[in-house]
Amino acid sequence: MMKRILSALMLLGVLAAPAMAADEVVRERMSFAAGATSATAKSTVKGYASHEYTVGASAGQIMTVTLEAANKSTYFNVWAPGKKPGQDEALFAGAISGDVFSDKLAESGDYMVQVYLYRNAARRGESSDFALTVSVTDGAAAAAGAGGDFADGLMGGPDFWEVSGLGAGKTVNLRSDPSRSGAVIEKLDMGTVLRNKGCRMAGAERWCRVELPENPAVSGWVAGRFLREGALAGNQGTDDALVPGTNYHAVGRVPCALDGQPDVKDCEFGVTRGSPGVATVFITVPNGFVRVISFDGDKVSPDSAVTSFDYAREGDNTRVKVNGMDETYVIPDAVINGG
Repeated sequence: MMKRILSALMLLGVLAAPAMAADEVVRERMSFAAGATSATAKSTVKGYASHEYTVGASAGQIMTVTLEAANKSTYFNVWAPGKKPGQDEALFAGAISGDVFSDKLAESGDYMVQVYLYRNAARRGESSDFALTVSVTDGAAAAAGAGGDFADGLMGGPDFWEVSGLGAGKTVNLRSDPSRSGAVIEKLDMGTVLRNKGCRMAGAERWCRVELPENPAVSGWVAGRFLREGALAGNQGTDDALVPGTNYHAVGRVPCALDGQPDVKDCEFGVTRGSPGVATVFITVPNGFVRVISFDGDKVSPDSAVTSFDYAREGDNTRVKVNGMDETYVIPDAVINGG
């Protein structure tokens, strides 16, 4: 199994935002009115410029960040105290996880939220009006009933979830789509163990794709707030362990080609694997943007909005083209399946 640990992957920032020149960065400290727990900043970002908002918070508090933008290529990243774009790993990357961040903070200090345009839009000189809302609330109440290890993140995660957090005699719905309006496939009881096939944001809610280990044909989506880490009886997970210090089962480099960057021949990647043939590949391009591609058997798909997406099998590889000829990646089968 491929286990090449690349320290440069973390130094460059697996989830880093594009590097910006100093004169293209607007910096502002966000403060709350007396008695308020949230504030909204409205502005416009254009081209390769970015806006950085500093927010002070304490360990144990819950920080929630939401973004509304006129241009769909607008994203935000969240950086922990002392961390910097282009040098460290981001706490949250909107290009992967959507327009909502919500998490219990691990340390006290100044957090930084960076708003920017994805490189395709930036290169065209596009602009975007946006509204960024940040709230910081006491996390004690949430922690009291959590029990730990709930599906409150999007990357990596355990091999199995267990249905939890239900009232007596209640069930949770397994749905066809990551939405409360998705068709109900099955009603799951408290304690049901499910195989984890990856989580994503749908609006302001986390949803996880799961399947019944004893019957993989029964698969669908469950709201993440009803899932916490679990394991099959007599099985403590998989022998496909994570690379130490990362959320990935393997890291390395894959061949890539980027429009307008002829010197780029390969890009760094990290991969999280689920059941056989199921994996999510996170590819970091030189400007720090992360392209996320999901593999599920013969199906290959992007995990964010794209203009076009094509893929084809070439021997033991899958060649993926994103946005026409803007981005090309070659993903070996060994990345998906290990070995």
